[in-house]
Amino acid sequence: DILLVDEVDMFFGLDFYGNTYNPVTTIKSKGIRELMTMVWKHRGLNYEDLLEKVKGSPQYRSLMDELPGAPSVVEFEVEEMIWGTQPFCLRANHVVDFAGNRVGRKDHDGINYGARGHSINFRYLYEAELKHFADSEAALRSGLSMEFSCGKFCYSNIPADCILGVSGTLSALGQDEWKIMRGYNIDKFLTMPSVYGASNFKFWQQQDVEPVATTPTRDEHFVQITEQVKQMVDNKRAVIVIFENTTLLKEYEASSYFGQVQHRNLLYEQMTDDAKEFAIRKAATSRQATFTTKFFGRGMDFMCHDDRLLEAGGVHIIHTFFSTDKSEEVQIQGRTARQGKKGTYCMLLCDE
Repeated sequence: DILLVDEVDMFFGLDFYGNTYNPVTTIKSKGIRELMTMVWKHRGLNYEDLLEKVKGSPQYRSLMDELPGAPSVVEFEVEEMIWGTQPFCLRANHVVDFAGNRVGRKDHDGINYGARGHSINFRYLYEAELKHFADSEAALRSGLSMEFSCGKFCYSNIPADCILGVSGTLSALGQDEWKIMRGYNIDKFLTMPSVYGASNFKFWQQQDVEPVATTPTRDEHFVQITEQVKQMVDNKRAVIVIFENTTLLKEYEASSYFGQVQHRNLLYEQMTDDAKEFAIRKAATSRQATFTTKFFGRGMDFMCHDDRLLEAGGVHIIHTFFSTDKSEEVQIQGRTARQGKKGTYCMLLCDE
């Protein structure tokens, strides 16, 4: 077997190496609906009494007969379902489309009507009991489901005879990553020059901004980010601001500084595919400011086809946190000056 890996250093990093891939399958059936309805009807019982009642019910025996190949899996999922009623509460991130007979979950700027889970199941039952849906039977048929684990597959145990991979950060790998890769008999490496010639990337050489700056507090950090973004937008540049995680991005979005930026855009990994694609295309155009997380700092191609932006100096990247992984820093730098075009990068850090 031959395993081909893009961004191969990520495969041996913290997000994959030693972790597992956990696929699940979703099943809908009359037996599942009847069991969930029975659990919902008796949700006022404590956990032990409700579990005993459920396991002694004809609905439970019927579901076991319906899924005979994995009784322990069914038993586990039923126990998890009962925990979901202890106690039941209406969740603020649920969205109910009564006319469309469906329940969704808020995902930042969108609504995921394909979301599953016990809280979603019981929201269907709650609204159906109150007859809020246009067609309660149709809502329960389409909405009630159970998810069953299909196992856990460890990335580090993939049995490949040969692993071939590419990465733009080969020279930035740490000693631990080299050690791990040699454990997989990856001992041949080749560095190739860019087909686009010399890089037009500027970090230390730029004149408009300080390449690295720090502030003592989070508030001052947000001020510094905002002022630099406004400066770049005024100079007809495009700027992409990369936060360490969603929590910090949301904190900045909720601050008074975010509203001061013209032509501002958000790019979250939880957005719909169409919304993400639109934000990515828009990011590398003149006078646009895009705020996102390090999830999009690797492998994401912010392609620039805007001549006005190239004349102004290209895309400017603001890296708002200190990367302990050198390859992550190099990848974030690589979101600009792509394919021989101009681009700049700086780090704005916070002591907190």
